[in-house]
Amino acid sequence: MLVQPSPPIAGLQPFQTPKCPSSITTFGQPAPYFARNTPPSRHFPESSRISHLGRVHATSMEKPEVESTGGKVEWFKKQKELWVEPEDKEALLELIENNDSGKPIVLDCYAGWCSSCKSAYPALCKIASNEDHRKNFLFAKADIQVPGVIGFIRSHGVKGIPTIMVFDPTGELLATFGASFRKINMVKANLVVMAANAGSKFRVDPNGFVIPKPED
Repeated sequence: MLVQPSPPIAGLQPFQTPKCPSSITTFGQPAPYFARNTPPSRHFPESSRISHLGRVHATSMEKPEVESTGGKVEWFKKQKELWVEPEDKEALLELIENNDSGKPIVLDCYAGWCSSCKSAYPALCKIASNEDHRKNFLFAKADIQVPGVIGFIRSHGVKGIPTIMVFDPTGELLATFGASFRKINMVKANLVVMAANAGSKFRVDPNGFVIPKPED
């Protein structure tokens, strides 16, 4: 038996497939539309790392245009009491190299225009407010827009933000790992491991987790 198509219903327009935009913009640079749903590849600028869902998890350190906040408190100025934030590069180096707290420094590298930093910040503040973490670490922030700071963190291999750098009380870099919102559980786990192995050296595995190095 042949099935005949139903007659059109009065008042309804035929469905039309929406047209796809020809490109998307990633930090001011166009990327092919088809690349939105593909893993990071040569189609994307090296200035960003994008997941297979097309969401930015670590931004470049190039400053885009920033809109006015309209008089509201900027997100990175909230819960300032949880963080030490040196006002310039010299103060940052002083904090790291002459750390008299006896605790490792957990340094959050960020920028006010960084959307990934903004989305991760409330969760990072929860970590910084945890009493156990505060007993074991000194929490600090470094704005890469401050002159000289971006050069300092790049010299330690940082290529994107948000990133956590952990320095021991003598100023030696112990570990560097990403701190986007999707990596918050990893950040927590890393701090627990580092606190439980105080005085040890660490390496970071390909997934961003810290692993204590065996003693020589």
